[in-house]
Formats: sequence, C-alpha cells, structure tokens
Amino acid sequence: MYKNYFLLRRFVCESKDIINNLVINDIFTQEKNRLIISLGTEENIFLEISVDQNRPYILIKDKYSRAKKNTISLFPSLHNSIIKNIEIAHNERVIKITASSGELYFQIRGNRTNIFCESKNEYSAFLKSEENYLADSIKEINSFSYSNSRIYIFDEIASNDFNMLNKEFPFLGKEVILEVKTRLEYFDKDKVIDEINKIIHSILNDNIAAYINDDDGSIRISAGGFHIFPFTNKVEFESYVQALKDFFKSIYKQETINLYKKRIEKHLLNELDKLADKINNLRSTAEKIDRSEEYNKIANLLLINIYKLKKGMSFIELEDIYNSNQILKVKLNPELDPKGNISSYFDKSKNEKKIIEQAQFLYIRTIQKYEEVKFLFEDFKKITVLEDYKKLFNNLRIKMDSNENKKEDLKDKFKHYIIEGKYNVYVGKDSKNNDLLTTSFAKQNDLWFHAKSVPGSHVVLRIDNSKEVVPKNIIKKAASLAAYHSKAKTAGMVPVSYTFKKYVVKRKGMEPGKVALMKESVVIVEPEIPANVEYVE
Repeated sequence: MYKNYFLLRRFVCESKDIINNLVINDIFTQEKNRLIISLGTEENIFLEISVDQNRPYILIKDKYSRAKKNTISLFPSLHNSIIKNIEIAHNERVIKITASSGELYFQIRGNRTNIFCESKNEYSAFLKSEENYLADSIKEINSFSYSNSRIYIFDEIASNDFNMLNKEFPFLGKEVILEVKTRLEYFDKDKVIDEINKIIHSILNDNIAAYINDDDGSIRISAGGFHIFPFTNKVEFESYVQALKDFFKSIYKQETINLYKKRIEKHLLNELDKLADKINNLRSTAEKIDRSEEYNKIANLLLINIYKLKKGMSFIELEDIYNSNQILKVKLNPELDPKGNISSYFDKSKNEKKIIEQAQFLYIRTIQKYEEVKFLFEDFKKITVLEDYKKLFNNLRIKMDSNENKKEDLKDKFKHYIIEGKYNVYVGKDSKNNDLLTTSFAKQNDLWFHAKSVPGSHVVLRIDNSKEVVPKNIIKKAASLAAYHSKAKTAGMVPVSYTFKKYVVKRKGMEPGKVALMKESVVIVEPEIPANVEYVE
C-alpha cells in the first residue's frame, strides 16, 4: 500500500522537516530505474526514488554506498542548490521538490512513471521520453495544485455502490475502498464519506503499522487500524519515514530469502527425483535372480562335451550330469567356435555375479543417499534465517541461474494479466514482441496460446510448478485472452490452439511472429477478458 496517494502525502508531510534547507550535493544513478539524491553538508541523508512501474517509491535513507564505477550524475543544474520545499499534487501521485535552482517532479503513473526536472526553462527526464511527451508532462504537472498539509477533507461522492468508488476516485486506492467496505455493512453515502475521512485521517496522522504474515511471507504497510491485512505479527511506528525505510529493508531481505529458498528447494527436489529414478532402475538389477552358477554349470557341460560342438550350431542337447542326467537344451552362438561358446558362458557367469553385486551395492548406497537428502529437505523446511539459507546454498554448491533472472526482467515488455489472483498471463504486443515472448521469455513448461488460423498475439500462461495440473477453467480463460487479442476479437466463438512452449518451434527464416507447433490441443472460447482476470498496469 506504500504506493497509495495518502501514504505518499504522509511521506511529504514528514519529510519536509527533514530535507528542507538541505543542500543537494549530487543526483546520480547506478541501478536501473533508481535515482539517488545526496543531501546535507556531511552527505548523511539520501533520497532514493524508484521509477520501476511495478515498485515505484520514494524514501529517505541515512546510508547509501555509492559505487566507484558505473554511476552517472544527472540533473546538474540542481547540484549545490538548496531544497526549499517538498509537496504533493492534490489527488495526484506527483511529488514536487522545489530547489533554489529548479524543480524535481516524481510522477507515479503506471508505465509512464518517471522523474522530471525543470530548471531555467529547460526540461529533462530520468527515463527517456519523446520531446512532445516531456513538454506535455511538465505542462500537466505544473497545472496541479500542491500542498504538504495533513489536513484533507473528502466531502462528496456520486457513486451508489462500493464497486463504483474506484472508478470515481482512483486516487483513493483499492485498499482504502476495501477497508471501507469491510467496516460498513451496507452502502450509505454519508456513512461512506465519514468512514473514508476517518481512514484518511488515520493514514495521515496515526501510527503506521507493518503487517507481517509469516504464513505467506508477505509484508504490508498502512495505518495501524486497518482490518483487511491478515498478519501473524504487527509492528507499529510513529514515523512513516522510518516505517518505510524498515519496510523496504524487510521486503528486500524477504525477497532474498525467497530467492535462496526457491533455488534450494528446486535443487533438493531435483536431487530426490534423480535418486528415486536411480533406485527404480537399480532395483530390477539388484533383485534379479543370480544365474552365475547356472551359466558356470553350462560352461562346464560344454567343456566336457566339447567334441560334440561345431561352429554354426545354434543349440545343442546335453545330459545334465549335475541334475539326474536330464536333457538340457543349450543355446549357442553359431558364429563362434566351440571354445568361443564355452568362454562366452564362463564370461556370463563372471559378469552376472559382478553386475548383480555392484547393483546391490549401488542400490543400498542410493537408498541411503535418498534418505540423507530427504532428511536434509526436512531440515531445510525449518530454516527461517537468511544466513542459514546462504550457508546451505553454498554447501550444496548451487549456482544462481542468471538466465532465469534475465527472463523475469523481460516481463515488463508484455501485457500482463492475472487470472483469479494467482495465474500470470503475458500477451505479446506485435510480431517482434511475440517472438521475444515465445523464444526468450517463456519457459519450457509454460502453456502457449494463439487464436487458430488468424493473426493475433502470442499468449503465455506462466507455470511456476510443472507438477501442478492447471485447471480447465484457467486454460479457457487464458484462451479467451488469446482470442480477444486476435483478429477474431469480434467473432462469437473462436478456436484457440494451446500447447507447452517446448512444442513451439521458431525455424530459421520464419517471419517475425511466425512459429510452428509440434503438437497442439484446441479449445473453443469467447474472445473476452473473463471475470476474475485483472490487467496489471
């Protein structure tokens, strides 16, 4: 909820007393989508601003390690100037920092999130943008009225139900609306207005709480009196600036834990699968009836009757002197001479015994190894401390998969939907983007969709757990999105092909967006954005 307008307003109200009248020493970046403003004569205060559209934020830090290389200074016209004020636009997520030599604007607006600088009638932006867009953005944000007051009155609504509140007042945020809905039994305009004002006042003035849920590892931040966040632990702060700083420390720490946890779990489960397969393969050999004595007996019988053997014979019948002189039919290799056939049975006797003994040894050893890894996996599930995850990670000699991280970095390039709050679906925007989605982003066991026989977007349903069976209704909803993002959008019903990404082939010389399917299934659906499907800005 840190992106909520009123929490941003709370940040502005608190930070004005911290940063006003401080000197801007430097403005630089050393990480993608992140800007750092060094403040104060002793450089002990830093403003950190993220323009990542999935995690935009502004916070104050008292420490920041600037790299010696690969850092770029920006907005030089503001360097060595003094901060005069920090404010926020009325009902808009735009924070304005006024300095003695210009203004800096931090605008949160989905994929248009950016930082703009206006100084001496010249405009510039942190993220590259078209010149017309830059000028229009500056013009728009200059038209807003700004304030850093904790006083805010919400006094009128036209909506007649909770679902319309978000459309009428998007700045309220879905969490505030959900909190109102939780507190009231039914929609009454006067009561809704009164409750919204109570919530806004609480966000702007009361203690801030971090709601920590150990069950799913989530951490949420808001006013202390919220009811909508499940938690196992709740930590309260008088200062939102401090709460925000601790919140992001916790978030980054939890994300690091989750990364190590995911890698270790994947490694151990893969090891258990491999060992289980090895045990099954060894079992048949280890439990095989030992025929070494039988082969040795046949070899001796053939040796006794060597004078009867001739090259070219495929079998021979012999009296079994070891078993009441019963007649024994022995298979021979017609390409071998008598000595060769005798030697082959002696060799079989030796090898049979050796193979079975070795298999029995490996079988027992592999079972022991499986139990060791299983025991280690049970211990792993009890770990909660980052250092313990790191230690186990290093002991197991696991390597971070940089390719997967690169794939995840690509996800912002596609349209993104979430089905039923759980399943992530990514949609290509054009032919080249389709190729990027299919060949560079999609994983082998992701489900791939495309409207059959018509031009359209490639659609990928992310499968995080390859052992999970995706429900049919989820497949149909993903297929509906594929039909919706195709030339058959206006049709009544549309056939959609789907398959695992590993069966989608991009052959050399194919035009952008063109692929071949090695196997496919077809589902017929309506082209639509189905219910319980959320578009991620």
